[in-house]
Amino acid sequence: MISFVITTYGETEEQVRRALASLTALGEDLSEVIIIDDGAYLYDSSCFDGGYVGCAPVRVIRANHGGLSLARNCGIESSTGDYVAFLDGDDESALRDIGSILRSSPDVVRIGLKEINGNGEVRLYIPDDGALSGADYLNTYMQRGALVPSACVYIYRREWLLEHRIAFRQGLIHEDLLFVIESLCKAQRVVTKASVGYIYHRRADSITSSQDSGMHVLRLRSLRRIHMSLLLLQAKNGDLDLRMWLLKVRKYAESIALRSPMRVVKFQYAAMRFQQFLAGVFLRHPQDWRQEFRGLISAVKDWALCRTIEGRIDR
Repeated sequence: MISFVITTYGETEEQVRRALASLTALGEDLSEVIIIDDGAYLYDSSCFDGGYVGCAPVRVIRANHGGLSLARNCGIESSTGDYVAFLDGDDESALRDIGSILRSSPDVVRIGLKEINGNGEVRLYIPDDGALSGADYLNTYMQRGALVPSACVYIYRREWLLEHRIAFRQGLIHEDLLFVIESLCKAQRVVTKASVGYIYHRRADSITSSQDSGMHVLRLRSLRRIHMSLLLLQAKNGDLDLRMWLLKVRKYAESIALRSPMRVVKFQYAAMRFQQFLAGVFLRHPQDWRQEFRGLISAVKDWALCRTIEGRIDR
C-alpha cells in the first residue's frame, strides 16, 4: 500500500538500519522500501539491496549527487505502491494503523511530528483528527501558525502526484516548503491523523543550518525562487491566503542579508523585495505595495552601500 522512499547522503549505516527498523510496525501496509543513495560515503548502500523489512522488499537506487529533490522525484517515479511517503536516512518513522485511512483514498494524509534536537529537547507538532480540502487545510493551519512545511509529515497518493505533475523543484534549498504548499493547493481531500507518525532528529550540521557564506548565496537564491512561486500561487488561488508564509520567507531572507557582507546576497534580497512590490501593484493591494516600496528602497540602499564599500576595498 505504501512505498517508503528513504534518501541517504551523509548518514551512517547504523542510522539507515534504525530508519529501516522503524518501518516494521507498518506490517502489511508497507509494500516496499526504496533507498535513494545520493552519494553516501560512510557505508556501502548495496548492503541493503535485496533485503526485506518484514515482507516488504528493499531496493537501492543510486542518484549520483543529484540533490534531495532529484532523489525524491526518482523515488516517486520508481515506486509501485498506492501511496508514497518520505523518510530521511537519519530519522525514524512512528507510523501505525494507517491502512483504514488510506483505503478511503485521500489525496494527502498529514501525520504528527516529533522533533528531537541535539540536547534531547522534544517538540511535538500534532494535527487534529479530521478531513479537509487542501485549501481549507492550508488556510486553517497557516492561520494557527501550525503548518509544518516538511514533505516527510505527509503521505501522498502516488497516481494523484503523477496526474498533477507535482514534483520537487531541483536546485533549491528548503524545497519542501514549495512542494508541500503546491501539493496541498491541488488536493481535494486531506485527512489529518492526531498521532506521532514521524520522528525528526535535528542535526546541527544539516545543509539548512549551515552558516557558510557560499550557502548564504544559494539559500537567498532559493528563497527568491520560492517567494516568486508563492506569489504566483497566491495570484492563481484567490481563496488562499499565503501572506503569512510570504512574510516568513522574506523575514528569513532579510535575516540572512543582514548577517552577510556579500553584495550578491544583498542583491538577491533586494530583488525579492522588488518581486513583492510588483505583486502589490499588479494585484492591486495599495497598502501592501506602499509598505513593500519602503522595504524595497531600504534593501536597495543596503545593497548600494555594500557595493560602494567593496569597491573602495578593491581599490
